[in-house]
Amino acid sequence: MIIRFILLAILLLTVPAALRAQTQPATAPSLAEARAYFDTATGKAQLPGAELKRLETLVTQLGAEDWAVRDAAERTLKTEQAAIPLLQRALSSSDLEVVTRTRRLLQILQARDPLNLALLQAALATRVAARDTAVIDDLILLLDSMSPTARYVSEYGLRRLTGQKFAYNSFADLATREAGAKAVQQWWAKGKDKFVLQAPPRYGLLLAVASGEAKFVALFDDSGELIWKRPLPYAPSSAVGLANGNLLVGSSDSPGVATEYDPTGKAVWSTADLKLTHKGGIADLERLANGNTLLALPNDFMLVQVDATGTMPWLAKHLQHPYAIQPLPNGNTLVLERLSNQVSELSPAKAVVRAMEGLNTPTDARSLANGNVLITEFDGRRIMEIDSKGTVVWRSVTQGNPSSVERLPDGSTAYAAGQEGLVIVGFDGKIIRRPLGSQNSRWGKVRLVSEAFLQAQTKKP
Repeated sequence: MIIRFILLAILLLTVPAALRAQTQPATAPSLAEARAYFDTATGKAQLPGAELKRLETLVTQLGAEDWAVRDAAERTLKTEQAAIPLLQRALSSSDLEVVTRTRRLLQILQARDPLNLALLQAALATRVAARDTAVIDDLILLLDSMSPTARYVSEYGLRRLTGQKFAYNSFADLATREAGAKAVQQWWAKGKDKFVLQAPPRYGLLLAVASGEAKFVALFDDSGELIWKRPLPYAPSSAVGLANGNLLVGSSDSPGVATEYDPTGKAVWSTADLKLTHKGGIADLERLANGNTLLALPNDFMLVQVDATGTMPWLAKHLQHPYAIQPLPNGNTLVLERLSNQVSELSPAKAVVRAMEGLNTPTDARSLANGNVLITEFDGRRIMEIDSKGTVVWRSVTQGNPSSVERLPDGSTAYAAGQEGLVIVGFDGKIIRRPLGSQNSRWGKVRLVSEAFLQAQTKKP
């Protein structure tokens, strides 16, 4: 671990010039360059002996008899990321002044991340395109990295490339991360010989918009290209891509109606044909594994399951304006309640399992594979990822007021916000792209769809 971090810290000195000279590569790196970048990030590259000796001398000088030498060494070490492991050893010094200086330096250096997100993702893309299976080994090594960027890219890269739902959380404390990494290592040890690296599954994004005259649902592919945009005679509040390739849309009109359309646009099922008694619009909806449809009815203050015949086998009443919902793998439901400014996890018995309170006008919430929850704050103009302890572990400030959010398979984040339309940002919060055709999406709701849904919606009759 110590040697690995030393090598990682001198990354910008040893990566190929084609990668080092830019923060966003103008062209994709070659396979050799991509492998070299990973070799440096994982600690496989060789550290020049002279560089290691120089760092050791500086750390030793923290205990020099001449205090001017101590001061000079501390000033120099403030910019030496590679010195972290050596400084950690210096904490055991019997010289209290050395320990004090070392702690100051570690606090400064450990707050920095030597890896570049764009370069690492470009190197990963090159290796995946080349079907370089050894990239899985390198991503697993990066789960133990001191770099938050490396851990994050590895977490999402491994899930996407292997299809496994690893519980690893790159934001967790060291002990939890080590346990998660060990589980991944054990899985890889058992299946490595039979694993064949394939192109990762594609995905798409549905955007439902009801803002003034704009009433439509749009489908985008994973490159941000608009596939289709369908005007609707009602105000769509949410749209979901179903496993059968159909589209499920809810309306915010009163009373709200849920309609299922086949890929040709023909309505094949609608709650308008059922004898439901709700009065308000639908804010969000989901098709459940049992075939029922879950509706969030904010003005009726309840959630309700509806089967194909209109029977309601489950409902939760007296909620505080439920605005966004998500069925969870454990059978519970994530619910955002706007009037109480909170996000809760409800059990089938309608008991609150956990709650995130005190939010600033939340508008959407999505549970992630690592156990964290992604939340948009409309008035706060930000997106937050919150862990199980209620700690904000990641955030991104938005220009407009965000109304919905999705974490994408590659680790980037999509959100809809007013005039901004649909926006994709990276782990560093920088905008990756703004898909055309999504502007004026105030109160728009974005939802992730599978490759199978994309294929069904683009298949020619």
